[in-house]
Amino acid sequence: MSKPKTSPRAADRARTQLLAAIGRDHFLKGRSKVQIAEDHGLSRFQVANLIQEALDRGIVRISIHVPDDEADATLARALGIERVVTVGAGGGTASRDDLARAVADVLGRTVVAGDTVGISWSRTLQLAVRHLPPMPTCAFVQLSGAIASDQDVEGPQLLAGVQARSVWPLWAPLVVNDAVGLRSSPEIRRTLDHAEDLDVAVVAVGRWKEGLSTVWDRVPPSVQRAAQRAGAVAEISGRLLDARGRAVDSPVENMVIAATLGQMSRARHGVAVAHGAERAVAVLAAVRGGLVDTLVCDLDLHEALVDLAEAEAPDPADRTRRSHPGPDHPGLEHPDHNHSDRNHSDRNHSDHNHSDHNHSDHNHQGEAS
Repeated sequence: MSKPKTSPRAADRARTQLLAAIGRDHFLKGRSKVQIAEDHGLSRFQVANLIQEALDRGIVRISIHVPDDEADATLARALGIERVVTVGAGGGTASRDDLARAVADVLGRTVVAGDTVGISWSRTLQLAVRHLPPMPTCAFVQLSGAIASDQDVEGPQLLAGVQARSVWPLWAPLVVNDAVGLRSSPEIRRTLDHAEDLDVAVVAVGRWKEGLSTVWDRVPPSVQRAAQRAGAVAEISGRLLDARGRAVDSPVENMVIAATLGQMSRARHGVAVAHGAERAVAVLAAVRGGLVDTLVCDLDLHEALVDLAEAEAPDPADRTRRSHPGPDHPGLEHPDHNHSDRNHSDRNHSDHNHSDHNHSDHNHQGEAS
């Protein structure tokens, strides 16, 4: 006696139910292909093919949700900045290279044709520069000298290898005994003059405390303490800020080769990178100083900032948006600098031919955080 003939519709329904059952067992119950094969009298290769068919036909749909994106958006709103990018969400501390790649990715989406990009020296930012794509229509300016460590096999070269329209390196250490005279040298002054016209400023944020700022270890204890007494909590390229984001007048000012806070804050967009929960106070100061629009951080710092923002939300009156910089910005006042009083649109800088410089043949003398 012949078996009753199964209609195509019934056969298709039975196969659909089989695909749904296998998909449910594999993706929801966590059963292996071998186990499913034993249950249904199939080979594991047949099960693999059926799982793929279930995916192709939309019977099984996989949705990937990254909750950190919403958490980052929430923190950005709490800080009053445009964007937070948290790296290494699976663990508290991200590697320096992971942070560097995230910074490079942010720059790839932020920088537009013709921009002038200023980058401060730090260990993380030196790695980030290596991950940048070619930007042949842009100019790059080094915003600070560097600090070398005992582990360096050669002097740090922040902008070596950058493919851009022009590159302005800063051939100087970050910290010297008397920076005033050195800053007036033609080579250094010419590079720092280009920092007046930044479209994007990229900085690393350190805390003015032992072990949390590379500049801290390069100045005498008396200078460290003097800056602390003056209220310093944050350090950006050797420039110090208090908790409200205001420039701190201390002896450190005369010991660093770097662009001013005013030059950095007037950029159209500010990108900052920092890591570690102990730097939360410093990052908040940088935000209040108008230096940060996008923050790249690790999970430890993210969580510390959430706690700090809840207890101590930034006062909007303390922040000047980049679209409306002015001389009254509380974070940019400094008795020794007049940069914040300049009309940005009236600056007239001479055009220097940069094509004769071979940047990759020179060595820096330093490194920062």
